[in-house]
Amino acid sequence: MAHWDLTVPWGSRATEVERLIGLGATHQWDVLEEFSHVQWTTLADPEGNLFCVAEHPPADGQRS
Repeated sequence: MAHWDLTVPWGSRATEVERLIGLGATHQWDVLEEFSHVQWTTLADPEGNLFCVAEHPPADGQRS
């Protein structure tokens, strides 16, 4: 069993999550405040395999 982590540009995670849900993924949970260096959403594909969509803040630390 593999667990995939997809990294997207800062600020685009919600858009990518919605796109993947539209393709058949199911939202499982979000981790937004536990770690300062990454935020992610865990999804399940139609067969139940979990994967994450993650975003890291820009190198300059600026979050919009």
